Amino acid sequence: MVSRLKSWLLAGLAVFLLAACAGSQPNEPLRVSVAQFQPLSQTGAENRYRLDLRVHNPSRWVLHLIGADVKLLLQGKPIGSGVAALDLNVAAFGEGTVSIEVGVHELQTLRQAIGLYGAADRPLSIVLTGNLTRPGLLALPYRSEADLRFSAANGR
Repeated sequence: MVSRLKSWLLAGLAVFLLAACAGSQPNEPLRVSVAQFQPLSQTGAENRYRLDLRVHNPSRWVLHLIGADVKLLLQGKPIGSGVAALDLNVAAFGEGTVSIEVGVHELQTLRQAIGLYGAADRPLSIVLTGNLTRPGLLALPYRSEADLRFSAANGR
């Protein structure tokens, strides 16, 4: 009888904790955009940049973030990445800024540039993707995409 009661209590506690976790998730997906991209250092094989991401929290809950990772893709191929430990609270219906140091690999970027040679009229697809991590290692994925277009100078 006592063991059955313990089993029911443990099952009830598990259901309660799962419901609490599900209820604490943002109602809408996060909106993440690039606020700033600033050069830090350059070496032979890699350039370092500080990437500031603006995080928009569209939910009614304060969002506590403990980590972030980012991948930078050019034409669908990875050219850079970075991670950061955080201690950031983003207010409900508010925004915050996350800084991540990103390494951009020159050889990968060069390979992409060679593939784009002579294609000034084609759009250049840039994708920023990653996760913002909450306590309990709950990952909130994000993705931001843009197409850059270059026009030939003087009508050439």
